[in-house]
Amino acid sequence: MSHLEPRAQTRPTLIESIHQSHRQAIFREVLLTTSQTAFDSSEFSNPNLEPLFTGTQIQARVAELGAQVARDYAGRNPLLLGVLKGACVFLSDLVRATDLQLGLEFIAISSYGAATRTSGEVRIVKDLDVPIEGRDIL
Repeated sequence: MSHLEPRAQTRPTLIESIHQSHRQAIFREVLLTTSQTAFDSSEFSNPNLEPLFTGTQIQARVAELGAQVARDYAGRNPLLLGVLKGACVFLSDLVRATDLQLGLEFIAISSYGAATRTSGEVRIVKDLDVPIEGRDIL
C-alpha cells in the first residue's frame, strides 16, 4: 500500500483530517525543513556565530505564548500537536507556561527513510493516537 492511499481505520488520519490546501502548505514546509543535509555539530562551535536570542528571551517569549493560548482558548480544551522530535522540548515548555487544560499529541514524519538525503516524499511514521475531529488544534 502506498503511504498516500487511505488506511482502513474507523477514525481519519491526521492527513485526512486537514483540509487539502492546509495539507499542501504543511507538506511544502516539511519538505523545505527536511530537505537539508544532516546537521553538522561543528557549526555550533564556530566562534564567529552569535546567538539571535538569549535563553532568557526565549523563556520570556514562551511564557507570553502560553498566556496568549490561555486567553484565546479559555474554557476550551485545545490539542497541542507537535512533529517529533523537534517540537518535543518547545511544546513541553509551552504546556508548562499555559494555565489551561489542554491535550498534547505528537506525530512523526520522514522523507529520508534509510537515506541521508530526502526522497521528496513525506510519509507519516507515527500518526495520531486520539481522534481530533471537532478539536481546536495548535
